Amino acid sequence: MNREKLQEAKASILIFVAKLFVFTVVFVVVLESYLPSRQDLHESAQRVLTERNKLYLLGFVQNPTVLYMTSELAEKQGFPEAAKRDMELAIGLIELHTTDRRAAKRYYDRLETLKAKTAK
Repeated sequence: MNREKLQEAKASILIFVAKLFVFTVVFVVVLESYLPSRQDLHESAQRVLTERNKLYLLGFVQNPTVLYMTSELAEKQGFPEAAKRDMELAIGLIELHTTDRRAAKRYYDRLETLKAKTAK
């Protein structure tokens, strides 16, 4: 009796593995046929992430220090125009939320430096 149950269990496991294999193959084939290629995804992202849309997304950032940091990163990566844009947004937030000019001086100084770099 135990031997019959053992063989029955082995047969059930083999059937399960075979069904799982067939399902996996069919699933991968269906995904490959319906999902776009990486290049298509990249092109779609480039169409969506225009400069205007990037500005709208950056508008959700309400912390000027974060914009200062993104400006530094953009400058290090060789994108001085993006760095300048981030500093202008940071200064806009500082002007919106504080009247202390000394707090904004560091931001203005960095923006002037970036303007000088991009004017060349």
